[in-house]
Amino acid sequence: MTGRRKWIEPAPIEVDPEFRAAIGGHPLVAELLHRRGLDRADDAKAFLDPSLYQPTSPWELPGLEPAVERVAAALQNGEKIGIWGDFDVDGQTATTLLVSALREAGGEVVFHIPNREHESHGLNL
Repeated sequence: MTGRRKWIEPAPIEVDPEFRAAIGGHPLVAELLHRRGLDRADDAKAFLDPSLYQPTSPWELPGLEPAVERVAAALQNGEKIGIWGDFDVDGQTATTLLVSALREAGGEVVFHIPNREHESHGLNL
């Protein structure tokens, strides 16, 4: 091996000309969106133009309804609720929000944010 890396390019795809025209006509943009699963013009336009974005209802998240019911039952029954956070910024923020909201709702809440050095993702020795 010479130490050079070889790019492995994806197989070419054919993008519908109507789709390409609907999102502005640039073939590279059309191909990129199509490869990312945005192959309907309305979805691609909403992705490209934030004013067209319609967020999905959180109730469409798999398992949300039973999770809400379980947390509500824990609050109602005075059970201790444990939050396992994450050490990155969004994990710490989410942990803070959950703990604050559940305590405001009257919950007895404990939390843990793992130590990155000793409890990180993957194998730890």
